Amino acid sequence: MPIESEHLGMRFTNFLLPIIGISGLACSAGADTNIWFTVSYGGQIVGYSHTQTIGRQTESNQKLIFKRLGKSLTMVAHSSTTENALGQIVSFRGEMSSSNTSTVNEGRVTGQAIELNTIADGKSYRRSLKSPAELLGSDAIDHRSSKELTKTGDKLNAWTIEPVSATIIEVVRTCLGTDLVKVGVRIVSAVKIHETMSAAGIDHTIWLDSEGHLVRSVDNSPIGEAIFQRATEQAARAADGGAEMPAEMYGRSVAKTNIRLPDPRSLTRLVLRLTNLHPESGWPPLASETQRILKQDSKTAIVEIVSPAVPTVTRNRTPDKRFLLPNAIIQSDDPTVRKLAVKIIKGAKDPWKMAVKLRDWETANMRFDAGVAVAPSSEVARDRRGTCFAYSSLLAGMCRSVGIPARFVMGFGYVEGMFGGHAWVDVQVGDRWIPLDAALTQPGPADAARLRCVTSTMESGFADFQTGGKLYGNVNIDVVEYTWHGRTVHVSSRSTPYTIVATRYVNPWLGISVNLPKGYRYADLDRVYPESTIFSASNGRAKITLEQNPLGSLTQGWPNDSFEAHARIRRLLIYGRRSSLQMSGSKAIAEIRDGLTIWRFIEIGPNAGAVLYRIIRSFTTSSPK
Repeated sequence: MPIESEHLGMRFTNFLLPIIGISGLACSAGADTNIWFTVSYGGQIVGYSHTQTIGRQTESNQKLIFKRLGKSLTMVAHSSTTENALGQIVSFRGEMSSSNTSTVNEGRVTGQAIELNTIADGKSYRRSLKSPAELLGSDAIDHRSSKELTKTGDKLNAWTIEPVSATIIEVVRTCLGTDLVKVGVRIVSAVKIHETMSAAGIDHTIWLDSEGHLVRSVDNSPIGEAIFQRATEQAARAADGGAEMPAEMYGRSVAKTNIRLPDPRSLTRLVLRLTNLHPESGWPPLASETQRILKQDSKTAIVEIVSPAVPTVTRNRTPDKRFLLPNAIIQSDDPTVRKLAVKIIKGAKDPWKMAVKLRDWETANMRFDAGVAVAPSSEVARDRRGTCFAYSSLLAGMCRSVGIPARFVMGFGYVEGMFGGHAWVDVQVGDRWIPLDAALTQPGPADAARLRCVTSTMESGFADFQTGGKLYGNVNIDVVEYTWHGRTVHVSSRSTPYTIVATRYVNPWLGISVNLPKGYRYADLDRVYPESTIFSASNGRAKITLEQNPLGSLTQGWPNDSFEAHARIRRLLIYGRRSSLQMSGSKAIAEIRDGLTIWRFIEIGPNAGAVLYRIIRSFTTSSPK
């Protein structure tokens, strides 16, 4: 799987959290109203929202389109609520789609009891929920706000349910005073309110007009400010095409590390220092079987992550039945999912070997598609494409379908100098939970280069992840220590990521060094995702680039679209490592295999290859052969 595309998909999945939390709540309206909004992220208008209230029923519709690096993600959400004469919700319906399949939540409310039916890909899953208080509709909450929030410091508390995610939420609004807000060519007076929504992880500012209708809302998202702005219908519909998102916007949602990690898929232990940029929001649950909290306060946490050993006891004496049940995301009861799983395991009986077979099949047969951010197991089994979320929903679904308890994990995965949002799966083997990852994969249990924030059955759908999603775009991550190939390396707070002396580049964390000929000047030394560049160098006539890539990215087949038909290939041993030098006119590529890493040198210039050969002969790596 292309690492660059995979992390684009991770971020798309992360965007869903604040969007779902807003749907049907922040876009509320009063009696018999018809209000339109433009929706922007990081200054880019990506879509629209429309809310209409007729009598006691309020309907909201949103369409958002994110474009980046040739990929596009369309997210559509519909919600409706019906209130009684007291403003209490009696029924609701929410529908969300970011793939070929829509997920629908239909609920009926009686007092504090909720009967919920979730429908995905034609299958229904029923469950009961309990609210700590009676649930008010958005129209009722706004009506109360217009009456009770009139001066600075006034506060309102209410409970409601967000229909798209079926999340029960406590809404707390505090009046900050009055403000003037521009709506088209008009200036309107509005009450400025600080609003928090527990469980949804939303802490934002809204402006309401004198009737309690939303004028504007501003929320901090992983990719910059999310703004809902009152607009004309014409202006809102004009945003239907979405927007291309600039590269720097995605940089806000990731955590760049202080050093680059070597061969990350081979790490068996990792110690991280986390700095919470918004400590008032708190921490997600960080402790687990493979993740230990060494130190924690409101601002800082030091966490040790380990990759567990291959299990020796594989029979489940006490399987956790919660992680065997099907639901709207992990559809282990789907015939296509089970048929595929049975075919893959080919009669295997050992749970660990079965799980690994399923993981390996996904790695080999799934295709990345950033346009499929969230999809149930049945859709993924049928279409075999999606982001890391889709990979995980299918892997968990297949495991459960053949009797292996599996749970969904969401957090951060490391690649190319940063931690970005990622999803993977835990399977219960014996009495242990073992992580498996079909997207960022290695032969055994998943590596330690990951940080889990939420572990879930997925019965509650997105509700569980709205708590864990609070760290996306809100955390700094520094490497304190790591272990690979049996060797532990400590990184002090004063350490530098690399050194350059004359023409020699040394990176002690990656364990590499290389000499360049005189006259070359280093550049591009601090690149991270979406680039795999370690450095580039030029002498004015030729350019040399060094990249760190995963094993699966070896240049396949010569000639290809990048090279001429008369390309020449030399097979080499560089310090005992399998290597190749491939030359064609003004371009040459040298690749050195180093564990699960490929070091790729690229030369562009006259008679490419001669200088590159000298450079790779000077290249050293301290990793085991």
